[in-house]
Amino acid sequence: MIIDTKDTMQTIEGWGTSLCWWANVLGSKYKQNKVYKQVMDAIFEKNGLSLNIVRYNIGGTDPNCKEPWFKLGRAIECYINPEGSYNWESDKGQRDVLLFARDNYDINQIEAFSNSPPYFMTTSGSTTGSETGTTDNLKSEYYQPFVNYLISVSKHFIEKYNLAFTTIAPFNEPISLWWKKGNNQEGCHFDVNTQSIIIGQLYESLQNELTLKKNNITISSSDENSIDQSVETIKHLSPSALSKITRINTHSYNGSMRCELKQIAEQNKKQLWMSEYGCGDYPFNDVRSGIQLSNQITKDLNEMKCSAWIYWQVVEAAEDGNNWGMIKLPFVPASDDQVISISIGKQYYAMAQYSRFIKKGYQIINVDKIKITQGTSLIAAVSEQDSTLVLVYTNSVDKSFTIDFDLSSFIDDKKQKLLFKMFRTSQEENCKFITEFTIDTWTISPMLINNQSITTFIIKKQ
Repeated sequence: MIIDTKDTMQTIEGWGTSLCWWANVLGSKYKQNKVYKQVMDAIFEKNGLSLNIVRYNIGGTDPNCKEPWFKLGRAIECYINPEGSYNWESDKGQRDVLLFARDNYDINQIEAFSNSPPYFMTTSGSTTGSETGTTDNLKSEYYQPFVNYLISVSKHFIEKYNLAFTTIAPFNEPISLWWKKGNNQEGCHFDVNTQSIIIGQLYESLQNELTLKKNNITISSSDENSIDQSVETIKHLSPSALSKITRINTHSYNGSMRCELKQIAEQNKKQLWMSEYGCGDYPFNDVRSGIQLSNQITKDLNEMKCSAWIYWQVVEAAEDGNNWGMIKLPFVPASDDQVISISIGKQYYAMAQYSRFIKKGYQIINVDKIKITQGTSLIAAVSEQDSTLVLVYTNSVDKSFTIDFDLSSFIDDKKQKLLFKMFRTSQEENCKFITEFTIDTWTISPMLINNQSITTFIIKKQ
């Protein structure tokens, strides 16, 4: 297997998660409990997931909301009142988690995103969606007030907390048809024409607000549910609106048009993020759940060439009984001083096989020409600054085999010494350290790839 480290593609900006629901619960219910730091370390510490990107949800729900259909933690409080005044004490839980992450870990990008405009700006009076789910839920007379709300929150975070969002994402899965009043979470349909109008107004407001312009806050869009929907939305945004966004955000729950979306981003000189994905098709502690996640990361990075990869809710409610998320936390503690235990699933360790080792600034290597075993996938990344090559090999099949590496393009000369490390996640292993040794040859053979496993190889020049 010849790894051509000179054939590089996109530079990685990092790995992340959206805050939103889990941060709302953790910050509001567990701030004084030791599980708070335990969860935060598991997500952001270097020996945890080492995430460096967070997405903060600017909520739209009435702080006094009595709508019974919201699941616990999902009603994110808005800051603005109907008469236009602001209550900056709203959304304390999620905000506290954001500030703690910023102050204690290596967070270097924070995106603000909206799932729904404030409740009183909507046609249905609810942030869960319109009456039908197929029409815009934002009243047309509130286009600019909605933009003003996003601007005011962004400005407040700079002035109060010295925290500047890098981007504002005003929509979330906007052309989807399931944002109907009575959903268990916030959501809002926006036709593409409406998106174009709001992007234009948001851009002008950012240019006119000196505090935000000075901090170079820009717009990302449109966070559609599927890659194919993202292609369609971007194609139908007005040319003016498209010119005003700096990055295309897409979710990758569905769709296959990765290469086409990549081409659109390149043609229009836009950054491209995979800004949301989550899965739960297999049992929480089944290695197949980790392999599913790993294969998704591989496809998105290799084919779509996104520069950041963001998991949706890294923490999920233990009470829900589903297999989503990487960490399970009780969202309803029995008491304030209850000893809380968390559960960590295979998706967590699968993510760690990437996020601990492929760091911000690493370049993804083109592996299209490498022939690999059917049912397997490969990600390769290199850093000249760190003198490090990282390979992540996913084996989805129930069969083990050996591989060899030709690293001749990576070494400076044939006398180059290389430090080799290996970590693996399988049904029995959780990002487990397997071996470490030094070699003075540019070939490594044979290396065992276990059945149904994710293996990370780290090769560093000495």
